[in-house]
Amino acid sequence: MASMVWSGDHWDIETKDGHKDSAHVAIMATGVLHHPKIPDIKGLESFAGRAMHTAQWDTAIDLTGKRIGVIGNGSTGVQMVTHLGKHGHDIVHFQRSPQWIMPYPNFEYSEEDKARFRASVEAIDAIRYDETYWANIRRFTSGITDFDSPQIHEIEEICRNFLENAVVDPVLREKLRPTYKAACKRLIYSYDYYSVAQMPNVETIVSGIKEIVPEGVIDNDGILHPLDILALATGFHTDRFVRPISIKGLNGRDIEDAWAERCAAYMAISIPDFPNLFLFNGPSSPVGNFSLIDVAERQWGYVAQLLDRVSSSNASGIVASKAAFDDYEDRRIKAAKATIFGSGCTSWYLDKTGVPITWPWDYDAFADAMAKPDFDAFDMV
Repeated sequence: MASMVWSGDHWDIETKDGHKDSAHVAIMATGVLHHPKIPDIKGLESFAGRAMHTAQWDTAIDLTGKRIGVIGNGSTGVQMVTHLGKHGHDIVHFQRSPQWIMPYPNFEYSEEDKARFRASVEAIDAIRYDETYWANIRRFTSGITDFDSPQIHEIEEICRNFLENAVVDPVLREKLRPTYKAACKRLIYSYDYYSVAQMPNVETIVSGIKEIVPEGVIDNDGILHPLDILALATGFHTDRFVRPISIKGLNGRDIEDAWAERCAAYMAISIPDFPNLFLFNGPSSPVGNFSLIDVAERQWGYVAQLLDRVSSSNASGIVASKAAFDDYEDRRIKAAKATIFGSGCTSWYLDKTGVPITWPWDYDAFADAMAKPDFDAFDMV
């Protein structure tokens, strides 16, 4: 899609190939992690080998006998190093900052389990709605709302003990020790990354990258690491959401103008001046702390009630009021700064002003908010 323009009672839509259409309602389920971020590292374009972002990976490439550099150690970087290291590839892992690792076991369901799930919805629901599982969800989502909470201290203690007990080499252990609170960045769940990091074919570099040259990477200690392939596990531009679609709302209001300071939406769903435009997993959604599937389902229940209100009225559309939006943002920003995400680390959860862009309250607060809209917070158009 190329553009959307509000025309009084509907959206005029044009796609990139010139196709034109219209719709009374636009539901934007474009997600967050869809614009790969290429690192701004001196000399990257000079690399003589193959450099690829992990989201644009060429699966046909043969890795046999290749020396692979992995830049970045979020979930993707850790997963890639773990997988490739296990399979004997020579890996140099460049980390800007270490990560806390939660030792969660990875297991497979047996064929018998799968057959039971196919035959019985109740067997799946027993797992999906397990009381212990949901108790842990609630403990975690409550704990992250306060960066000094007992739950956060417990999480950090688990992660610290894992680091202390799993990494034998004291030098490597210190390389892998974070200097910020656990869960400030997105927690990494892995039971075997530390064991792979200690393999002789895996090297961890934490001094930073000075530049990339045709032969490989020179770190800030001046050491050249010869490489054949560079894997850029460097994340995404997380402020894009619906963009680069050009969207113009009431009185020609441009989405770029509305989001000039920060991406924001009332209850993560509606933006003043953009009627009948609804976001799933948009700005201030709980993208880092809840299940995105559950989030989207609850958001749809909320939007469906807004659409019912439009259908039962003489209006053409519905949109969050400016007053409701401002009040929500004031409360959200104040709460967000007190969450674990605002406790003093760099992460993709932060907007350009340093404020966490995620939902700052617990799971039950989100579920309650999505259960029934406050229609007084909306204007009919």
